[in-house]
Amino acid sequence: MNDEEWIKNVFFGEIIECYMLADLAKIEASFDSKNKCGNCNFTLALQIFSCMDFIGWLISNPKNEPDDTANNINVFIALFSSVRQRQVQEVAKFAKIFRHGLAHEYFAKSAGISRKGNELLGIDLDKEALVLDADILLEEFRSAINELRKKITSQQNLGS
Repeated sequence: MNDEEWIKNVFFGEIIECYMLADLAKIEASFDSKNKCGNCNFTLALQIFSCMDFIGWLISNPKNEPDDTANNINVFIALFSSVRQRQVQEVAKFAKIFRHGLAHEYFAKSAGISRKGNELLGIDLDKEALVLDADILLEEFRSAINELRKKITSQQNLGS
């Protein structure tokens, strides 16, 4: 299998479409507006951060260390829309607050995770806490994957 076939069939076909996006779609479908609990807010957000970390590491240039999670996530965020990039960059410790909190403590660090909101990042005025919306993060993740696919496809076409 040549590089172009591997990128199309394994990277995008198997890893991204079959594993990442299919799993994320199942978690996304678990939402039930009648439930106050059990809507997989944390699960969805953490899964997205794990995917962003892995893909960010793969596409980093120069190559980041595999365990350089914050920088790997930042590499992936460069694929976000410019509006979302600015929102995330305004929160200097975005990966630490959300990804590291979810991965190491189960909760985001002094912040919250919501579903079905209107903004990627918002503020809960009652709790005076930053809130990340997992569904909007998922929308942005999907858009970034499409952007990555376009960039890789255009690079392949330029090289042939």
